[in-house]
Amino acid sequence: MHYIVGRVVGQLSLSSMSLTLIDLLVIAGEVILIAIALLLLLWGTNVCFQRLKQIPRLQSQQQLLTTLQKINVKLFLSLWLISSLGIIGLNIVLLWRGHQLLPTTLALFNQLSPRFWLDLSISLLQSAIALMTVIVINKPLGKLLDRISQRLQDWDQFTRNDFSIDQFFQVLKLHLNNSLWLTAVWICTLAFDRQTFGEILFTILKIYLIVALGLLVLKIPPAIVDTLDAFSETYLNRNAALRSYAQLRTLIPFFISCLEYTIIIGTTAFAIAQIEP
Repeated sequence: MHYIVGRVVGQLSLSSMSLTLIDLLVIAGEVILIAIALLLLLWGTNVCFQRLKQIPRLQSQQQLLTTLQKINVKLFLSLWLISSLGIIGLNIVLLWRGHQLLPTTLALFNQLSPRFWLDLSISLLQSAIALMTVIVINKPLGKLLDRISQRLQDWDQFTRNDFSIDQFFQVLKLHLNNSLWLTAVWICTLAFDRQTFGEILFTILKIYLIVALGLLVLKIPPAIVDTLDAFSETYLNRNAALRSYAQLRTLIPFFISCLEYTIIIGTTAFAIAQIEP
């Protein structure tokens, strides 16, 4: 037993990584280089924003341009943090495998061509545009859905169905927001030519959209029933059809339950069908 424990400890000590001052300098240098590259891109985008602010026709959009400029800064900061964490993780893996960082890094840079850096810059630009588009349209889209929800609640002049209508649009806002972010991440994987990961992410996106659509459909029957109840209570004596609805009202919960089970089973089957065997 002592022999086995000694062998295991010996193997762990041999496989453990050794971190030197040169390795720390290499990691810090790579992080600083990424920061310099992103700062140059940030400076270029800020110059573009300043030029846009000087256009006479855009003088009324100063607040929007300022907001976009602030979002641009946060976006580049997020990219730098993600890139730095990726570089640190990659270097830790190389050290764990027994590689020396300085020779490995120099050999890697010698193999990189100017075409690689051009493709990398284009991929970063495409990813930034995709993420910024989601950031820009999310807030106006949410306000538009809130406005539509309020208009529908005020249109029928009933208060009984207001909660169900509001719940439907809240769920719609949530799933639209998540779908936009998943789409943006999928576009980023395509920009960096990660086809395998992109296919997996696209499958996840399709499954999420199917499930989100099923959840939205489940919110429709309660809103319809609440609206019909409000109509039947208000105009019960004026309309024969509403009197018939009042007589069948006890069957509505059973009908909704059957409809919900049908939607859940269909949504699950359709979502599973998106996964390749």
